[in-house]
Amino acid sequence: MEKQISRRVLRFRLISSDPDQIRAEASVSSASTNKEVKANKRVRKFDDEFIKYGFVCTEDDEPRARCVMCLTVLSNESLKPNKLHRHLHTKHPESIGKPVEFFQKKVGHLKCKQHFMTTFTDVNQKALEASYRVSYRIAKSGKPYTIAEDLIVPAVQDIAAIMFGEKEMQQISQIPLSDTTVSRRIFEMAENVENEIIMRIRKSLDSIIVSTLVQLLKEPSRSSRQDQI
Repeated sequence: MEKQISRRVLRFRLISSDPDQIRAEASVSSASTNKEVKANKRVRKFDDEFIKYGFVCTEDDEPRARCVMCLTVLSNESLKPNKLHRHLHTKHPESIGKPVEFFQKKVGHLKCKQHFMTTFTDVNQKALEASYRVSYRIAKSGKPYTIAEDLIVPAVQDIAAIMFGEKEMQQISQIPLSDTTVSRRIFEMAENVENEIIMRIRKSLDSIIVSTLVQLLKEPSRSSRQDQI
């Protein structure tokens, strides 16, 4: 018994005198505690009946509830009828007592809205890229900036309408190509090229300065050796 106590005392003294050991043991203890908490944590399942409270399941690793009216996302621990009903009662009292079809329509509107936003973002990004590409070609050709709005856009719209259809022709009009926009795009690209050139020059100058300093540091040692000879 005394030997065990003396070993514990000695171990305590060694640990207390080594802060790295203290941090290592603390991190191990914390990691094991986190693992135990995650292992003991109960993951609740989403019930399709929650639609009567105005909630749908999110597409996450852990099921969570999204309100179809305010788009608020509740945690997995909130997947309880009383908590979902409380949200409906406090945030959307005007929807209490509504039939399930009412919330299902909200779900359809939500999906349409999400699809529209995704499509709009994709089209907007492509229109922005097309605007820069056309502006780049105008800058290379040296033509006036108004050529995009006066000639290029109408010509491309005619081609799209004939080859593809009315829908594709309407998408062409989403490309920002006014004379002020083309001017701004060309200025931004020129500024970007200028900054890139400046950065490359600075890097090359830094390498030249470093190599020169190295040569200068080597020269005194050579001269001292010659003096000794």
